[in-house]
Amino acid sequence: MEDRLAAFATLDAGQLRLSGFPSANTYLVPEAIRRFSDAHPGVTLSLDQTDQRDPLVPVRDGRVDLALVTAWQPVNDQAAVELIPLLDEELLLALPSHHPLARHTSVHLRDLRDETWIEGAHPDCLGPIPHLADMLGNPPRIGFTCDDWNGKQVLMAKPVEATPMTTTSTDYQMAFFAEHLPAPPARVLDAGCGRGELAAVLQGHGYEVTGIDNDPRAVAVAQGNAAPVIEADITRYRDHPFDAVLFSLSLDHVDRLHSAVARARSLLKPDGLLIVDEFAWERADRATATWFYDIAALISSIGLPGRRGPAEPADQPLRHWTRRHRDSDPMHTGAAMTDAITTEFDLIESARVPYLHRYLGGWLPDDATGRRWSAVLRDIEQRRVADGTLAPVGLRIVARPAGSETPGRRGATGVPTRRPV
Repeated sequence: MEDRLAAFATLDAGQLRLSGFPSANTYLVPEAIRRFSDAHPGVTLSLDQTDQRDPLVPVRDGRVDLALVTAWQPVNDQAAVELIPLLDEELLLALPSHHPLARHTSVHLRDLRDETWIEGAHPDCLGPIPHLADMLGNPPRIGFTCDDWNGKQVLMAKPVEATPMTTTSTDYQMAFFAEHLPAPPARVLDAGCGRGELAAVLQGHGYEVTGIDNDPRAVAVAQGNAAPVIEADITRYRDHPFDAVLFSLSLDHVDRLHSAVARARSLLKPDGLLIVDEFAWERADRATATWFYDIAALISSIGLPGRRGPAEPADQPLRHWTRRHRDSDPMHTGAAMTDAITTEFDLIESARVPYLHRYLGGWLPDDATGRRWSAVLRDIEQRRVADGTLAPVGLRIVARPAGSETPGRRGATGVPTRRPV
């Protein structure tokens, strides 16, 4: 016993149990372990994964000897532990290489007040948001939340331009899909799944889900969040037959529309379902485009955290709307998508529905405030669509492979097929 104690006192033997936080574990901790092991090869080192919400609990409980923490981490009780300041770390900023400030040796945060930020989980996050807001001069616009460091780096280097999916939007979509999907554990293909939010929700409901997307940046984020997503192009994807194929705000962007729809049919079982939740932008009229840009400018002016929409109302809203969706970010029209689908499928249900509240919701924070705003916008749009003030630009289609002997399912109206309204 005396020999073992003497060896431990001189660091000739024994065990040292460490814990750290994710970003420190990428360099600081491994380098410290290497140096310590070189100096004290007789000591066995181990690195444990601990709950970052209170990293001192394992120290107090005796499961960890040494924990590396940050000043941003919540420390509920400092009793029975000793906190030793190690260093004041320099604040570093990651920018895309093409950013105009990327080659500057120092940057004023106020110069980045209009940028979109990537948020993570404590302690690897932007820090206390009020502190960052003070430095920026306004609340940060948080466009993406990602806890995986590989995903963060991909997003930073080549930002994903698609509108983020909020919890409210996902719930709204899930309500539609749940009405038509077969019962779990049916096999479901989420085609053009983006960052995999919907695929993850479907998996949580017990479905056997595969999400595919041909954007490696979005796939990296999805996989970083443990969503069941792989990188693939719907027009070339091969797999065992699915019970349902979903297109959720993705069919409007595919390069080869008819090929994508034909491939979706080949991936379905004979009695499988194609379920489409899309955006028929060409159906917007002047009043609809005007309302959209006016509300977007209002959201932007309030300064809510989230992605920033148009800062001012458009002078010629319908022309601006058309250029945006036909030229700047070309999308297939609802008519083109419907035509491609009816070439391969028999329609069970086709409906025009409100959509603008979901579009606008991409510029709202995914929190209680954002959800209240989304609910109000949805109610207003539904009322204005009902009284004819606004045009419904959402498109929802349910269909079966053409020639299928399975009878059409009845929708909520009790009519086998609902014609566009």
